[in-house]
Amino acid sequence: MVACRHSSRIVGLLLFVSGCALQTNIPAVVITAPELPDRWQAGPATAFDPVAEFARLLELDEPTRADIRRATRNFNTSDERANYLMTQLLGSPEQAFLYKSDRTTAPTTTYQTHSGNCLSLTLLAYAMARELGFKAVIQEAIVPPVWERRLELDYINRHVNVKLMRPASSIQSGLDFSRDIVVDFEPSEYSRRVRSRSLEPAEVLAMYRNNLGAEALAGGDLPSAFAQFRAATIAYRQFDSSWINLALLYRRVGDNQTAEQVLLYARQLNPDSEAALLSLHGLMSGLGRPEAAALMAERVQRQEQDPYYWLRRAEAAAAKQQWKTARDHFLVAAELAQGFPEIHRGLAEVYQALGEQTLALEQLAKVAEIEARFPADDAVYVPVSLPIRP
Repeated sequence: MVACRHSSRIVGLLLFVSGCALQTNIPAVVITAPELPDRWQAGPATAFDPVAEFARLLELDEPTRADIRRATRNFNTSDERANYLMTQLLGSPEQAFLYKSDRTTAPTTTYQTHSGNCLSLTLLAYAMARELGFKAVIQEAIVPPVWERRLELDYINRHVNVKLMRPASSIQSGLDFSRDIVVDFEPSEYSRRVRSRSLEPAEVLAMYRNNLGAEALAGGDLPSAFAQFRAATIAYRQFDSSWINLALLYRRVGDNQTAEQVLLYARQLNPDSEAALLSLHGLMSGLGRPEAAALMAERVQRQEQDPYYWLRRAEAAAAKQQWKTARDHFLVAAELAQGFPEIHRGLAEVYQALGEQTLALEQLAKVAEIEARFPADDAVYVPVSLPIRP
């Protein structure tokens, strides 16, 4: 299954784990946003209003709006309009949008090309929902980041979806529109029962510009990459991914001093950022700095204390039918986390494979208990699995 992407943090050839922030012997000095010298002659930074810029990004062109008006002109209820929207997004196998991970596009372009990555498709769903009169929010699902390697670059991909607020009409047809609807392109196993947070327009714009920068960097256009990453920091200064990518650019031209300041600032914005930790470790190691050892120790501690790390290892072992290894890893994950039904579901599968029927049933009982105590978001969850474009 292709993981849903939104914002790419390119960190080089590094391994990734996630977890809690720990202390190192690097001083925790509060620093201001560093200056960003233009080493690529990209031109001066231009100030802009991120909310207005986000609104312009979402604007559908007149032919697209005319298509929507023509298709819905005889609809009298919000349910009919919602059915139309879901039909457009899900479509038939012959008419479905194609998942194309390597290009981020604005909603009109996504509609015209009938393809896009997760952020592009989420923006389109949001723009179409607004055009049809629905209230909607773009949200980030708090799930483990997905890594993807393309040539010499590693991309950290996180997960976004769009929530359509419950229509005023109580009439139901097709899907259940009596509740909010979460449209999730290429959902992960963790998406249904995890916390989500609504994203501010400025943050979504930063993700969009950051993606454009990542794509420019992958294509070798360093001036455009710098301009886009810098614009992302202007749109939403707290978005640490763009600072991490800027540090990579500075390292590429040998400006290690600026790279270090940028990474320290990124860690200050998000002390839990694994990408910032590993990028800073790579920089310190390359320079032979003693701080590298402390950063490596922090990384090891994060692994040991991170339930997702052990969950991923357990699932990998189970996929290879290494049942005892999978059992041991699931048990470590269970000690570190509460309220994770997937851990106990995995343990039930492992115990079943090992012939431990009683233990398997105990784990399934824990799954039922967790799901009763912590029900999923009271919204209709619509997973959209898209064909992959090579």
